[in-house]
Formats: sequence, structure tokens, C-alpha cells
Amino acid sequence: MRVLVVEDEPFLAEAVQTGLRREAVAADVARGKPHPDVFLKAADKLGVPPADCIVFEDAPMGVEAARRAGMKAVVITTTLPAAAFREFDNIVAIVAHYEELDVGELPGHPVNPN
Repeated sequence: MRVLVVEDEPFLAEAVQTGLRREAVAADVARGKPHPDVFLKAADKLGVPPADCIVFEDAPMGVEAARRAGMKAVVITTTLPAAAFREFDNIVAIVAHYEELDVGELPGHPVNPN
């Protein structure tokens, strides 16, 4: 299943063209990040427990929102270096670009960025 939760509407249009299905965007909830609302809404709509979700994020507030939702996170270092995410214990992978990631090989335990 390919699912998209995004707050950037221009990115949404591009992502939908690649076959991702829209489940939730920031406009669907009253509170933005670091509140977990958008991630919890998507999990609820999918019928998936938050603990079984992985969030892809490029900002510390998004990783914090995932943590508050009880979700793991993959950090994409497009805007900040890995060191900016040092404090988070819910990170399972850090990559420079989505294309570097093999989703089938995501570790089952969090990693700590250096």
C-alpha cells in the first residue's frame, strides 16, 4: 500500500501523479505540527494502529509530531543535517533522498543520528 500524508499542497499534486494515495493533509486538522493530529487522522482513516506507521519527515517538528503520535520516523535530510534530529528516539532511518531508501529494509528499531 502506498499512502501519502503531506502538508504541502503543491507536493501533493506531484505525489498523486506517482501513484500515492492521499489520506490526510495539514488542512484536514485544526492543529499543525508538532501536534500529532494529521498523522493520527491518517492512521485512523487507514485503520492502522499508530505504532505500525512510519512517517517520512524533513523537519524536527514533524519528527516530534510523529513521536507524539507514537509513530516511527524516517528522516530525509533535504533541509537539515542528520545532527538536527539527534534528540529523537523514534527515528528508524536517515537518508538524503527518498530514492536511497529500500522500504523493505527499514530496521525494526530506532537509530540515533550522529
